[in-house]
Amino acid sequence: DNNSNKSNLIQSSSKRTRDSKLWRSKKILQRYSNSQIRDSKRQRQNSIDN
Repeated sequence: DNNSNKSNLIQSSSKRTRDSKLWRSKKILQRYSNSQIRDSKRQRQNSIDN
């Protein structure tokens, strides 16, 4: 019984780790795409100014 409890704990903790990794990569992707959008807007603005 104690063993099954341990394995459950391990599973849940690994799932949490996976989720947090996923979440972090999503946040990074979001930030990256946001910066890309900003860059393209800036470039467009520059081309309009020139």
